[in-house]
Amino acid sequence: MHDHGVQAVKVYLDENRILHIEFGMSRRITLDMIVEAHRQHRAISTEKLPVIISADRLSRLDYDAQRMASSPEVAANTLATALMAHNFLHHHLIRIFTHYHRPPYPVRVFSDKQQALDWLQQLPRES
Repeated sequence: MHDHGVQAVKVYLDENRILHIEFGMSRRITLDMIVEAHRQHRAISTEKLPVIISADRLSRLDYDAQRMASSPEVAANTLATALMAHNFLHHHLIRIFTHYHRPPYPVRVFSDKQQALDWLQQLPRES
């Protein structure tokens, strides 16, 4: 199965200043994809933003990608993260990630996108 890699990463800021990171149809999230998402985030804004992440077909989250997602470099621009989980495998991968590489910013898991956005919207913003 072909994986589109960094080309599959889509990052944008919505009208509520929530950063969306979408890994599209990629089954695997690699270190290069996390680095690309972070690069796009910093190109949009260098402020700490709430982030929502979705990867609809995810079945593998590389170890180095997990470490980068929890790194001080990424944390410097991340207020909190809502992770979208659509099935048992997503929940399992997220549990592994948060157990072994817990980010220094708040992380919550959602199956409903509107609930995720509502949670991110109510967070106090840093000045």
